[in-house]
Amino acid sequence: MTNEHSSIAELISQARAALQQGQTGDAIRLYRVCLEAGAPVASELAGVHYQAGNLAAAREVLDRAIAQAPGHDDWYFQRGLVLMGLTEPALACADFDYFISASPGFAPAYFQRALAHLSLHRLGEALDDFRHATQLQPDMVDAWVNMGILLLRKGDATGAVHALRAAELRSPAQPAILHALASAYDGAGDVPSALQLYSRLEPATSSNPEFLTNHALCLLRGRQPDAAYRRFERALALAPGDQTALAGLYIAANELGRHDEVDALMDFAALLGVTTLDFLPKTALDGLRVAVESHPELNWEPAGRSTVRGQQSIMLDLTEGSPFHALGDAVSEGVTRQMAALAANPGLATHPWRLAMPRRWRLQMWATVLHEGGHQTPHIHPAGWLSGVFYLDAGQPTTADSGAIVFGQPQPEFAQSAPPRRLQHLPRSGEVLLFPSYFFHHTIPYSGASARISLAFDVIPA
Repeated sequence: MTNEHSSIAELISQARAALQQGQTGDAIRLYRVCLEAGAPVASELAGVHYQAGNLAAAREVLDRAIAQAPGHDDWYFQRGLVLMGLTEPALACADFDYFISASPGFAPAYFQRALAHLSLHRLGEALDDFRHATQLQPDMVDAWVNMGILLLRKGDATGAVHALRAAELRSPAQPAILHALASAYDGAGDVPSALQLYSRLEPATSSNPEFLTNHALCLLRGRQPDAAYRRFERALALAPGDQTALAGLYIAANELGRHDEVDALMDFAALLGVTTLDFLPKTALDGLRVAVESHPELNWEPAGRSTVRGQQSIMLDLTEGSPFHALGDAVSEGVTRQMAALAANPGLATHPWRLAMPRRWRLQMWATVLHEGGHQTPHIHPAGWLSGVFYLDAGQPTTADSGAIVFGQPQPEFAQSAPPRRLQHLPRSGEVLLFPSYFFHHTIPYSGASARISLAFDVIPA
């Protein structure tokens, strides 16, 4: 027995040595031999697979280990990390729950569970976990940063400033933290402090399009359209598909009287597409209505979204077998036709948005249900290239413009001396609108006897 134990111990040493020498394959082979012999190396073997990027193999090792000896709490934390890498945040969250119940004082577990909650759009739970992590481990800078960014997303800019200042205190002069802090100052209405930080950071971040765009937006709020315009141009030279920069360029150009440029950016006739899905049978439409209204993640006024007095879902499942699969296919076909029409339009040959048309893309979709007085505030879709909305049920509007969609009107904080280019459209049931993702759009408050149900979507460059 002693020789057997010695032999296993020697194999474990050899596996560790192979790993140190970069011989990952040999290390895995040796660890497997040890594991089959009953040695407690499941965590090490799973870690090697994880570091090598073979998450499925890491999960397999941990699944088997937990099934055989479910009392090893650390394995649940490790598997949670693996599951996050496999984009399975719900399962990861369950593993982190188990681990935290056994080890409630381990701050990284709260941090990781917060990330899982974020992936599941559970912003409140994520915020609680980030906050708990900072309480347990006050020097956890990433927790402070994520808490600040999340607070800003939820509209608590003052809280975001506090969290990000705490992060900056613990990790001074970090450009990413200072950038986030500048955004928080801007969100809190302290434009001078934000601009001071942006100016301080600009020499080191002049090649970062996100920084340039955020700085330019702050300059717009500070009534400096010329300086903003130059930075939007630089951002677009670095990232031609930056929808936020295109939206900001429109505002700045309009303020500067660059009418030809505004005409091109807001060419509704050429850039806005209108079609219908009238071919969908009533049974399919009824099924979609049931699927939307019964969706477990159809949330009232979700934080960080533009929906007011209404419900909005998380991203919908468009895979085969989902009640939204056929709609996803139908919308994708319409998107393909619209992109072909845009590509064939000679008037758009040099358009900055058209030039960034993606060759590969995927569709993401979510549902919105507006009730009496429901509306959406002005916003863009920065993650997309082309966006759109399918009106499953335009409702029963009581006035001529109730529930109408309006394009071209920026958020109120961008006070403008020049009138925006606006287009108002009253949708009807079965209609699909397609538009550039940088188009500002909002809805006029809806009033009607029944709910207004729509499914919005983005074409995400792949």
